[in-house]
Amino acid sequence: MKEDKTRIELEVYDELIEVNVPKGDEIKYYDAAKFVTDRFEVYARMYLGTKSQHTISLMTMLDIAVKLIPYNTDKVRGHSFWGKTKNYFRKLWLLASKTFVRSKLFLTTTIKK
Repeated sequence: MKEDKTRIELEVYDELIEVNVPKGDEIKYYDAAKFVTDRFEVYARMYLGTKSQHTISLMTMLDIAVKLIPYNTDKVRGHSFWGKTKNYFRKLWLLASKTFVRSKLFLTTTIKK
């Protein structure tokens, strides 16, 4: 099944770009174009005249990519702080569930006697 798409024009920095986007997602693309433009303008104000527009574009892409990559400096042996926390609570939940089942079985067997 082919998804319905619509063609929109996005202004990214000083250029108009035509893109096909899924219907209903137009706002996401407009917001993304504004976000990229805003980030580019920050670097352009700092470096335009000393660095090429291409280099400023690359710096902008790196800035955005670093914010998007789920990297955590607390990683130890492949497990982030939040991963360890999630595993801890998962184990705690399993232990509590098993304890509840055992106590329920104990109560039902003692009541039947």
